[in-house]
Amino acid sequence: MKRLYSILTILIVASFVLTGCAAPQPAAPPAEKVEVTRVVEVEKVVEATRIVEVEKIVEVAAAAPEPAPIQPAAGIDASPYLTLHAVPVDVMPEIDGSAADEAWAQAKDLKVGVMNMKAVYNDEQIAFLMTWWDRDLSINARGTWNWDKDKQEWWRTGWEEGTWDSFKGYREPEWVNLAFDMTSVVGTEGCFAFCHEYPPGSGKFHHNTAGTGQHVDNWGFLGKHGYGPLSYEDLGWVAGGRGVIQTGDVVIDPTAKYDQHQILAGNITFLGWAEDKIIVPLDDPDYPQTDRPADVYCINCHEDMGIIDWTKTGNTTYGDDGDIPYFENWDETYSRPLYMETAPVDFADAMVITQDEIDAGEAVAVADLTPAQISEYWANYEKVDGVLSHLVLTTPSGSQADVLVGANWTNGKWTVEMIRARDTGYSDDVQFTDMERVYDFGISLWNHSDLLAPLMRFLPGKMVFDLKEDTR
Repeated sequence: MKRLYSILTILIVASFVLTGCAAPQPAAPPAEKVEVTRVVEVEKVVEATRIVEVEKIVEVAAAAPEPAPIQPAAGIDASPYLTLHAVPVDVMPEIDGSAADEAWAQAKDLKVGVMNMKAVYNDEQIAFLMTWWDRDLSINARGTWNWDKDKQEWWRTGWEEGTWDSFKGYREPEWVNLAFDMTSVVGTEGCFAFCHEYPPGSGKFHHNTAGTGQHVDNWGFLGKHGYGPLSYEDLGWVAGGRGVIQTGDVVIDPTAKYDQHQILAGNITFLGWAEDKIIVPLDDPDYPQTDRPADVYCINCHEDMGIIDWTKTGNTTYGDDGDIPYFENWDETYSRPLYMETAPVDFADAMVITQDEIDAGEAVAVADLTPAQISEYWANYEKVDGVLSHLVLTTPSGSQADVLVGANWTNGKWTVEMIRARDTGYSDDVQFTDMERVYDFGISLWNHSDLLAPLMRFLPGKMVFDLKEDTR
């Protein structure tokens, strides 16, 4: 057997040597725009002790030439590698968390780190599509409610010191902010135009701009977040006020250290609104009042928890006028929730509670329940691996209702759609009415870590309108 292998080896080596020494053949004229790829497949059959070589020649047409780069309209100065082109379409996409609409097929793709973006518009509206890969779905947050049926009492996720870690790579609910410059310096500083250290030298960062008159329009969706000590950080899931749809089962991550409700596989769609805010400088003369519903929510929360006055935190991110898309699901003592569902049908239904469910009788007032009833209803949460949200999602109003959102997470991939009127008529919004303007923007994308750092921290994105009459 060894002798036969030796003979075969000598013959094969000799054939390679003779081939290499052969006289060169006249070169055939090259085929026009055709590349030849040589593929050699080797099959080894051990029992027969033979080697068979089969060569296949595959002709592949040469790739089409690269199209000429698209130039923005005259007078527009935009960095091409971070420029988002808003493309005109006849039919706007349905905002349902799917990228299957024809409008998105017509749009131009922008790659921003781990994220891909598109934008389309018509005479009345502008819509955005964002997609990115994300290993797990993190809906749970510090503050959600759990029922201890043995002690007959409620306890809150991460409420005890050391049981919830955030901004350190261990546990961070997913949140995304898309911020458009109104009158600030996002165009030169990126997201750091509205994220500053305060007081100077303290190492504490807050959302504010740097100078008088500098304003930024900020849309927050999926989870909400706020600065502060880990034990007081304002977190919560705010996507799904228009409905939550789970298709099929979900798979829980058994290795999660801080949260036993992270999803590794599944298909969930969240329909709702972005939380619309405006970021301004400290002592901004245009925003001295704090009686908007979003600001009242923050002020009351700080007062109830006995922590620093919210108006003195250095955070000057004010809610747009109108009712916000959620309200507190806790009583005045912080010892129990206001509402709970009686029979959530799946994980997604358990993790999100809405005003519509309260109105329909699917969620009931906890104050009216006996401990035995709570235990009965809580067993239904346990069946679907859910917990009770500390925020009730509801329908916003006024300028808070500007941005409609549809978001889907399927097996590690997010598809998020947003749509808004190009001209809302509100002074706390950026208006997309100037077709020749460069619209500077920043994005913050988190899940366990900053998924776009350091790119969008220092560099802005730039959106331009491709005009209908353009033939570029």
